[in-house]
Amino acid sequence: MAPLAFRGETAHSGAGPVGYRRGAGPVGYRRRTQKKMSALIFRIVKHDGAWAVEHEGRLSNRARDKDEVIASATKLARAAVGQGRVVQVRVEGETGYF
Repeated sequence: MAPLAFRGETAHSGAGPVGYRRGAGPVGYRRRTQKKMSALIFRIVKHDGAWAVEHEGRLSNRARDKDEVIASATKLARAAVGQGRVVQVRVEGETGYF
């Protein structure tokens, strides 16, 4: 039976029991203990004759120009991605979201 290999490795290095990486614990340990973060969703919605960014039930960055609101939502999304979050920006159209 061939020794276990981790991604990017070709064989066991001999630096500990097979199935362990130095300092990492058993194989698959991180997968079991890491919690998945849900995606942050920024929606561009029409509200009272203007456009706004809706996030977690709150409206912000209201403007009459849809492109201006899309730009502000994109800026918020990029800041969240910079913190390691998964983000979606959804734009309301005449036929739903796209």
